[in-house]
Amino acid sequence: MLSESSRPKSALPKEPVAKAIPATPVDDSNPPPPRADLPKYNARLSDDAAVRYDYNTTVGSHAAARDDLAPGTEVYTEVTTVGVVRHSLTALACDACFRALPAAPKPAEGQKAVPAGVGCADCAAVRYCSEDCRDRVSARHKLECALAAPLDKIRQERNMDPDLLRLAVRILALQHLGEAADVTDVPTRREAFDEAWVTAVSTVAEDLVAVLPENLATSADTVIDLACRISVFAQGFSDPTHTAASGGVGLFPTMAQFFPHSCDPNCVLVGTAPGRLTIRTVRSVSAGEPLTVSFVDLYHPREQRRRDLLINKRFWCECPRCSALLSNSVDRYMDGILCRRCRRGVMIFEETKEVADINALMKDVTILDNEIQGKCAECETCHTRIPVTELVAALKSAIEDFAAAMQLVRQRRLPEARQALEAYLLRYERGRVLHTYNSYLLNSLIPLMNACLALNDLHGAVTHNKTVLERMTTSGALPPFSPDIADFHVHLADLYLRLVRNRSGKQSRSGTILIERYRQWSRESFTRALVIYTVALGADHPKTQRVRQRRDAVASV
Repeated sequence: MLSESSRPKSALPKEPVAKAIPATPVDDSNPPPPRADLPKYNARLSDDAAVRYDYNTTVGSHAAARDDLAPGTEVYTEVTTVGVVRHSLTALACDACFRALPAAPKPAEGQKAVPAGVGCADCAAVRYCSEDCRDRVSARHKLECALAAPLDKIRQERNMDPDLLRLAVRILALQHLGEAADVTDVPTRREAFDEAWVTAVSTVAEDLVAVLPENLATSADTVIDLACRISVFAQGFSDPTHTAASGGVGLFPTMAQFFPHSCDPNCVLVGTAPGRLTIRTVRSVSAGEPLTVSFVDLYHPREQRRRDLLINKRFWCECPRCSALLSNSVDRYMDGILCRRCRRGVMIFEETKEVADINALMKDVTILDNEIQGKCAECETCHTRIPVTELVAALKSAIEDFAAAMQLVRQRRLPEARQALEAYLLRYERGRVLHTYNSYLLNSLIPLMNACLALNDLHGAVTHNKTVLERMTTSGALPPFSPDIADFHVHLADLYLRLVRNRSGKQSRSGTILIERYRQWSRESFTRALVIYTVALGADHPKTQRVRQRRDAVASV
């Protein structure tokens, strides 16, 4: 489970990995009124747009499919209204177009290295890929330049996320220039932040207001609202052709307002260019159906997803998957514990707690834990009943053993880590303690696969990779065209190619046959990944193109 510090350190999202931005959740007992500005946003859509902005009392304002949509339909693209290069990457990416900087010239012997790109001589806080990019944003940077040093001082003294600070200042600068007006349409969710966070951010806001020049002057209250919007809705992005050398974070106001989160999404969020995100369907969608995206790990148990969303995005998820009875949902498997009597059925406890006061829950997340006192769980197969506290104790034991094994992984004690992870699977999977789809089993298989690879046990890595794929594709927790599934197909294809290289040069008929089988299996794995990427990312996406090229080159390995 994630925990939150009272310090204002913001967990801004990282690179886009098909995660998205939620719309404000709706309390069915008190639905929000229709938005007066829906016509304004609908007027921006082209006549052939795949979406329209709509309203109903169930989900509030949202984007809906205009017609029936097939998987792989591009439904919406947005360029960040306001974005910054991540603080740790400012020397590697352009502050105007967010593309990776061209390589710096190699210094002559005895000379200092020259930074890549074009810099600002006054603040040295940003770099650009060209003079054109520098000149294009010169008016904006002129407003920000003198604040670079004060912002860094505030960041260090108050332990504040530098990207949150820089985004807040950039919003003020752009609004002074008559841009970024849509940012104020994004909800703040300020009422959902705990008092300690707001108090800490208030101090930072007062520090910032004190150093702002007269032309950017604003109130501390306005800065707090900006911090709330950024903390909840900021979205990571990168240059898909140079993901290791670039990365930014920004606000995408239309996506933030109209594409709600779901733990059973029909769309995926894709980074298609630096500072640009695209939403594509990963399921068939009916006309009028709300278009939804997800930004949590869909293989996590329901309680963990909800708590993560509550802590990081300040809302309690009431999507169809989270609202369904556990006995009717794939979520019963994600933290499923098998019945000790029949060893077949999953023990079910239907949580009944409704979140009426998010503020109270933010102050004490253990409110949810009080629900289990005096309650019983029942086996879905043989109907054996046990106290929920016993169920929690069994899960606690599994979590502690998993944490101990992962500690060895983090310490890079790989032989011991492999042994611990194998023992974990022996005890909890083969011992029929946890359900096959339990998330702790999947999260044990992945580091075990990596440990085998690092220890040069390629066959072991292949076995565990295939098991991961089987569970991800058959559990029902992920959309069938999930990029996460495709990533493991690519990894499996790479493992087969490594086996090809290991066998190369061994002159025997059986060896030649085996090499050709490995090549065939590699091509098949690349092809499966390609099918998914074509739908989820698009046929022209750099990642899709790279996989296509690699599949076509298998014969030459």
